Amino acid sequence: MADEAAADAKLGGSTAPGGDEEGGRSRLALYGGVGLLVLGLLAAGAVYYVKQRGDDDSGSGEEKGAAARGVQAPAVSLPADRPLRRFPGRPSKVLAQVTDAHAGLSYPRLAKPWQVPTKQNKLAVSGWSGQQILVTERNGGRIWYGQLLTGTLAPALRASYDGPSSVRSVAVLAAKDIEATYYQFPHKTEPLASQALPVGGRQGWLVASYLTYKRAGVRATGEVVATAVIDTGKPAPAVVFASLPNTHRKMWPDVNRFLSGIKPAPRTGTA
Repeated sequence: MADEAAADAKLGGSTAPGGDEEGGRSRLALYGGVGLLVLGLLAAGAVYYVKQRGDDDSGSGEEKGAAARGVQAPAVSLPADRPLRRFPGRPSKVLAQVTDAHAGLSYPRLAKPWQVPTKQNKLAVSGWSGQQILVTERNGGRIWYGQLLTGTLAPALRASYDGPSSVRSVAVLAAKDIEATYYQFPHKTEPLASQALPVGGRQGWLVASYLTYKRAGVRATGEVVATAVIDTGKPAPAVVFASLPNTHRKMWPDVNRFLSGIKPAPRTGTA
């Protein structure tokens, strides 16, 4: 994701890791998605890389375009189109529209209990340039949390990006890689959505899932996760990631509000 996340705004403290042998988010200081935060430990952050997979090649025009240019696009099976449901309830108030110049997007800043990471609260997620965090559980030196993030496509995925027409397949790849990297513990995945997400007349694609799991010491047993890849006219497209656990299902409408409020970053100066 974006390389401009504040390196000094990491989750810190004196609490040692809890000995989670299963891997995944609990080994990071604020790893990604809704996960365990172990104070005092920082690892790779949100900059992930592609793993080779044996998915069936759909032979889409998006991948053929990359192949025609001599780029080896990973095989990817595209899920069936399905719009993300409008979750029932009232979303949080929007305080402002915030610009993430690095990602080339602006996004709605939601009211409390959402928080913007600071050096004081130490809620920063490494590798993302736009961040909002919702702490949903605390257990000693760990927290479980939701998040709304913006950034740019990871360098290792950029060879798969073949311009605006490839946002769908790249969104699927990005979503799979985030899940494989951030959820390195037993879980099940149920597809929720795969839909176009145009932003300011530019092409984008959204992929969403519902993950279920059982984690010791955690009340949450599932979460909504959504990943979008959006063309911004830059060499690297923007990436948006949202997650929120089922302990706070009444706040799931915030996912809808956040995603629907994504806009192009305002132009500044002369291009």
